[in-house]
Amino acid sequence: MIELEAEIARLVQEYQAKTGKYLTIGAVESATGGRIGDRITNVPGSSDYFKGSVVAYSSEVKIVLLGVKKATIENYGAVSEQTAREMARGGRELLDVDVCISDTGIAGPSGASPGKPVGLFYLGLATRGGALTQKHVFPGNREENKRDASEAALKMLKQYFVGRIEDKGAKIKSERRLRTMATEKFTVDGSQVVEKIKELIHQGNIRRVRLIHKGRPLIDIPLTAGVGVAAVTVLAAPVLAALGAIAALVTECTLEVERVEETPGEKGEKQ
Repeated sequence: MIELEAEIARLVQEYQAKTGKYLTIGAVESATGGRIGDRITNVPGSSDYFKGSVVAYSSEVKIVLLGVKKATIENYGAVSEQTAREMARGGRELLDVDVCISDTGIAGPSGASPGKPVGLFYLGLATRGGALTQKHVFPGNREENKRDASEAALKMLKQYFVGRIEDKGAKIKSERRLRTMATEKFTVDGSQVVEKIKELIHQGNIRRVRLIHKGRPLIDIPLTAGVGVAAVTVLAAPVLAALGAIAALVTECTLEVERVEETPGEKGEKQ
């Protein structure tokens, strides 16, 4: 399987071949501690498009170096969608790049607070046209959560470049409402999988459900219906029965759910 950093390098080269321009990348990291930049620079020739990274671990560095508002951290916390977005925007200006990725999270084992569990990460991606965020909740230990967060950040970068190439210069728009992808992971007993899926889908806005066992996906179900009961209709009784039969074969597995959320955005410049 091709590593994400190599896929990003290929996409950057493809964009350059089509437009004659390299899109430059920067990273501003907190809980991942430099892993995103490390992985990007594992690819020979990455200096053509990767300009640098900053590990802004403390709130003070986020404020002083990246320009995150003190009020943002006081009102929402260092681990928040708002902080991730401001980190990405500030990093983009500081590093003078086309696109900047950011992360802030709680790697564990300590640091959790009400509503913010261990494994909670927010990623930000900023361009001249605006900024997007993603929310993730990873179920692992400190090392695993840092690894999974850096992997998710590279996936976010890859998705951005795929969109730029497919749309031939398409832009991320800061519209009146921004679509935010949130990924949540739950460790469940195989016998509980079906009921957990029903519960999550009824909460709304589910885009995809994956069943993972020992790091390998057993089932991957995209849900085009989008929300609530309509999505349950897509997973009709025979599908749920088959899903339950497969899940029952394992004692413990991971249920990964992608949810589309909408949050108020701000008007941005055109890319």
